[in-house]
Amino acid sequence: MKKIYIALVLAAGALTSCDMDLERAGAIGTENGIQTKADCQNLLNGIYTNLRSATAGVFVAVPEFQADMFQATVVNGNNYGDFAFGSVTASTGDIESQFYTVYTYIANINYFMPRAQALIDGSNLSDSDKAEIEMMIGVAKFARAYYNYLLFDRFCQAYSADKAETPALGVPLVDEYNPTPDRGSYPGRSSMRETIDFINSDLEQAYDILNNYEKISMAACAPNSYRISSYAVAALQARVALLSKDYATAISKSEHVINSGIFSLCEIENYANLWEKDMSTELIFVPYGSKEEAGAIPGTGAVWLYSNAKNTSYFIPASEAIAQYDKKDVRRTVFFDEYQIKCNGSDVDSPVFVKYPGNPDLFPTTSNNNLKNKPKPFRLSELYLIAAEAYNETGDAPNANKYINALRAKRITGYSDQNMSGNTLTAAIRAERCKELLGEGFRLSDLKRWGVGFTRTCAYGEIDTWYNDLASMLLYPNSRTLSYSAGDYRYVWPIPQAEMEVNPQLRGQQNPGY
Repeated sequence: MKKIYIALVLAAGALTSCDMDLERAGAIGTENGIQTKADCQNLLNGIYTNLRSATAGVFVAVPEFQADMFQATVVNGNNYGDFAFGSVTASTGDIESQFYTVYTYIANINYFMPRAQALIDGSNLSDSDKAEIEMMIGVAKFARAYYNYLLFDRFCQAYSADKAETPALGVPLVDEYNPTPDRGSYPGRSSMRETIDFINSDLEQAYDILNNYEKISMAACAPNSYRISSYAVAALQARVALLSKDYATAISKSEHVINSGIFSLCEIENYANLWEKDMSTELIFVPYGSKEEAGAIPGTGAVWLYSNAKNTSYFIPASEAIAQYDKKDVRRTVFFDEYQIKCNGSDVDSPVFVKYPGNPDLFPTTSNNNLKNKPKPFRLSELYLIAAEAYNETGDAPNANKYINALRAKRITGYSDQNMSGNTLTAAIRAERCKELLGEGFRLSDLKRWGVGFTRTCAYGEIDTWYNDLASMLLYPNSRTLSYSAGDYRYVWPIPQAEMEVNPQLRGQQNPGY
């Protein structure tokens, strides 16, 4: 495939992707690139760096811009316009970029794992060194599973038992590093079941490896860990299980983390600190970040706001996004602020989305907010939501209520437990998922999984009369009331046109509608 096989971007700067026959001076060769544990560590650092990139910035923002909870402003210069206006195509650049970036990261992992295993099998390493390299392989398997999950989530239809075995509805699966110009060897699309099985196999192996290593060191098993632990693996297993409607696994894996005694939902008074300082008792994995390397951390907040000037915003929350929160809900004050946005010579009072406010520890100078935060791809609150939804789908309303009430009690001051059932409980779980995970990249996937459509709302005057003229002054007309029907083909991203043209195995395997 165009870039799946040709691109190899190792953290050590090992190879050029332009000419597979030439190596720069000092580069690590493809066949001799892993000779020591230190080599393994260098490449593992690259895997972690890639995970940081793939769990922040446009990777989380773009699917949100396509759904119902954000509106595009006329000051954004048509950034991400295809998503905001419902006009994504197989040539949409941001889709192509994510597709090829993920496959590049998979290629890096496929290069690393067999060579690291060969080092274990064929050297005189100490037992402790072998255990550490094995742990690194476990992290790599987790990362490959995460990337294939991303591909499945965005480029495949909603999982269903009746379509699971249908050919060519999954993603192209690549498990070997094999750069080649031979197009005849490029893979076509798998079935959805094959894709899910591939992801789950990597996760099962990663869990076993890391769980075994944790008998030696539990250092990664703590809140705010910048290393992958078996609990991060279990969190992804729960997420994938919910996506594939394996509710028994979703329950067991989410409860495994919830009941571990290691993580806990943060108190209301600490919730703002979770988002600003990137620290909380409920953060399972937080990729490493520092002021010195802040330039390499995606500025997720800047994708919404563009700058820290507090007078501009590319996307603002839809009126429904704000209205869904009770006024005693801490998320309402943490996620939203008000700016005077400069637009066509006027200052327009507007709500803005500030869930990613910038971490002062990452500012280049004390007063220069670069809107950089460390990614937070796995939080305990998501697992409460997974458990609630999975229990509800299996007809266990008491346990579904238990988890939804527990989460609300940590977000809403003075909250009293409710005993819900039927459609009321389902609606409450879905609403709570939207409120808690707003702006984290889940919304488009959730709507697809639930099989529902949406219509964006512009009832800003009902929130505050100051906003009566906001929509007409600030928003793109073709963004304001965009609708998707249930099952709309645009919930599924197209395979990039460039890939369709270069890979003969993909002929006839494009997603419907494109």
